[in-house]
Parts: sequence; C-alpha cells; structure tokens
Amino acid sequence: MRKATKKIMVRIVRVLYLATRNWDYDYMQTLRPNLIRFLGAIVGSNVKIKSGVLIEYPDKLIIGNNVSLQHNCFLSAYGQLEIGSNVSIAHGVSILTSTHKYDSDEIIRNNKLIKSPVKIGNNVWIGMKASILSGVTIGDGCVVGAHSLVTRSFNENTVIAGIPAKLIKERL
Repeated sequence: MRKATKKIMVRIVRVLYLATRNWDYDYMQTLRPNLIRFLGAIVGSNVKIKSGVLIEYPDKLIIGNNVSLQHNCFLSAYGQLEIGSNVSIAHGVSILTSTHKYDSDEIIRNNKLIKSPVKIGNNVWIGMKASILSGVTIGDGCVVGAHSLVTRSFNENTVIAGIPAKLIKERL
C-alpha cells in the first residue's frame, strides 16, 4: 500500500473507531480489536472491547489473549501499555502511561509529558473505576479492588486496594 493511501486509511479507521466506540452491539466488541490492530496495536485472540472504551496511542498498545475491556474504560498508551492474557478490566477503569512534569516554574499543563510504561501481567482482574498510573507493573494473578488508585508496582498473586492502593493479602 502506498504511503499516502495508508495515511488516508489510518485516518478513516481512526474516525470509524471513534464514531462507533459508543455503539453497544455485540458484533462491535469483536470488531473494535480489529480496528485498533489496523491502527498499530498488537492484539491477541478473543479480545472483547465493550462500548465507550477510549484508547489513545493504539500503536503503543499490546494486548494478550482472552482479554475483556468493559464499558467506558480509558487507556492512554502514550508511554507503552502492555496487558497480558486472561485479563478482565471492569467498567470505568483508567490506565495512564504519562504524567506532566510539575517541578519547574512553567505552567504545569505546558510542561513536557513524561512517558513511563505500564505492564499488567497475566490472569489479572482490575475492579471497576480503578485507576492505574504511569510506571506501574501489576504482577501475574493480581486482583485490584474497585475504585483503587494504583501508584506503585505490586508483585504477583496479591490483592490490592485503596487510595493509594496497598497490599491487602497474598492470594496463594
């Protein structure tokens, strides 16, 4: 495909994804992974993306197999976002891979963005409306409680919850 044609196709697919992201038809949850694949995401098999999910920078997103993204999630992959296999992400979850520098005299929103990747392991359950901030790694087998604010990394097989999230218990 010629470069100009590819550019036009990417724009069309981006508009199509944004225009249909709130459609709540069963076939759309399996079509959306194909749309973000075309936009550069690496997406495994059996991935379901429900309505209202907004994905920024899909070209820096990796999703494993058997992943479900429930309604109204926000994923910003600007700094690289990797989601393992067999992951369940409940509705309203936000995952951010960047932050603003805020230690200078400049207006904060005008400062350079600092990219920091987020990695979510395999067999993870992220509860509704949890927020995961940049630079965090969540190990395999973790459970993140609803409404939690995850500001640091956690080892595998743990249950974490709270604002900020803290270790609640070891799973195994």
